[in-house]
Parts: sequence; structure tokens; C-alpha cells
Amino acid sequence: MQHHDHFLELCTGYLLDSLDPAERREFEAHLRDGCSICESELRTLGEAFADLAELAPRKAAPSAVKARVLGEIRGASAEARSESRGLESETNMQSTSDDSGAPADSGAEDADRTDRMTPPSSSSSPSKVIEFKVPAWVKVAMPTLAAACLLLLVDGTRIRSDRDQLEGRLEIVRARITELEAERDEQAKWASLIESSEVQVAELGATGSDTPDGLSGWAVYEPTSRQAAVLLRNATPPAGSDFQLWAIDGDGPRNLGVVQLDANGQGTVRVDRVTGEADIAAIAVSLEPAGGSPNPNAPSGPVVLVGSLGD
Repeated sequence: MQHHDHFLELCTGYLLDSLDPAERREFEAHLRDGCSICESELRTLGEAFADLAELAPRKAAPSAVKARVLGEIRGASAEARSESRGLESETNMQSTSDDSGAPADSGAEDADRTDRMTPPSSSSSPSKVIEFKVPAWVKVAMPTLAAACLLLLVDGTRIRSDRDQLEGRLEIVRARITELEAERDEQAKWASLIESSEVQVAELGATGSDTPDGLSGWAVYEPTSRQAAVLLRNATPPAGSDFQLWAIDGDGPRNLGVVQLDANGQGTVRVDRVTGEADIAAIAVSLEPAGGSPNPNAPSGPVVLVGSLGD
């Protein structure tokens, strides 16, 4: 990137024709390699230079310069007219001399006369070269213009950097908005579950001495959609153990997964659809080895909480 920044810095000098021969050759070789970034930068700076030129105050040329230029133009015009008259006189003299001589073939004579009357080509006639000197005010303005272009280059680089940073932050904000919208939709879905007229709620109670102190929970189940949600509180399993949920129906227990707990011992499990077709009669919680029961179809440890649905 630093190597390419070097060529971007040469763009301004290239447009102002202020590069030394070695820099110019290096930059032009770089352009021939097809650098779209530098070509775009040259176009941008060129447009900026044109805008700056439009902002420059209009000043008439000094009267002395105007008089000298007009005088040189008039002199060149007079010289051209003089050369034209000389060619015409020479042509007339040659025509008179041909008339006094012996007759010749009319076709050849006309062709010869045509050749003689044809004015010499512009390449054989010397032309007057009018030289114009660059006005002094232009030379004075060039350093200012170069400084302005340098400021434009620096500001353009800074603006591009700021734009890239803002775009990066905007992408982060957009991603966060997407996450919040997904969370909102998820909350709305489970809110509608609780508001359903068919919803069944069960308080999960301790089953015996294997139940950790303070452990409690609630289960919510909607029979039509077969959606279920279970909340556990004060759930602190012994080291190397996890709590696992089970839906109990006429075909036996159905695994609802291991409960993920936060630092306060609270965990929520949401099931979009409980598998099977039979009605769910109860929700149970078992204490299993870390990662869950080795048997995915039945608890391997003690059932510590259970709650009946539909009562």
C-alpha cells in the first residue's frame, strides 16, 4: 500500500508538469501497467483543477502584450499577401513568354500552365512562428495552485479514510439492528404462545431428596403448535453435571435438550415443536452427567423436577 501511495503522490505533480524526468518516466510506466486507481485519481484532480481555474478572476491581458501580439499577427498577414502577389506576377510573366514563342500542343501547354500556376505547398513555404510568453501572473499563481492541489489531495485522502471508517461503523450498526429485530420477532412469537387460549402451564415441583435446594421451574405448552418453553431458577448442578429436560407422553420420554444456565443459575429452553404426535402429559427435569444422558431416549440420572400439563 505504501508503494502505491507513492504513485498517488505523483499524480498532482504529473498534472502540473512539475515531475523530474525520472519521476515522469516511472509514473508513466506505472500508468501503462493499467493502474485504475491512479487513472481515477488523475481524472478527479483534473476536474478539481478545472474548477479552480473557473474560480480564478478574469483579467485582461496587459496592453503592451496585446499590442505586440496584434502587431506580429498583422506582420504575418502582410508577409503572406506579399508572397501571394509575387507568385501571381511570376505566373503572368511566364504566361506572356509562352504566348510569344512557337505554338505547341494545346493540351500539353494547358497542363504545363496549370503546373506553373499551382501555388507551392505549405511544406515548402516558410511560416512565421508567433511566440507567446506565459503571463507573469500565471507564473505567480502556479505555486498557489500547486499548494491548493496538494491540499485537495490530502483532504481527499482523509475524506476517503473517514468514509471507510463510517461505512464500517454503519455495517456494525446494521448488523446489530438485524440482531435486535430477530430478538424482537422471537420475543413476539413466545409472547403469542402465552396469550394462546389453549396454552397449558405447569409448575415443576421437587421429586425427592435428590433435588438441589431451591431448584424450581415452570413449563408452558401449546398443544396445537406443540411449542414448549421451560424456565428453571436456582439451578446450580453439582460439578460435572447438567440438567436435562424431558417431555412425557404416552410413548415415553422425549428429549428436549440440556439446559444452558447463566451465572445466576437461571436457564430457559424454548422448543419450536415437540416431536411425536401424542399429547404431552408432563414435563420433567433430570440430573445428568455433563453433556446430557448417554441414552438420548431416556434419563440416566434421577428426575429432580416434574410438572403435569392439562390439569
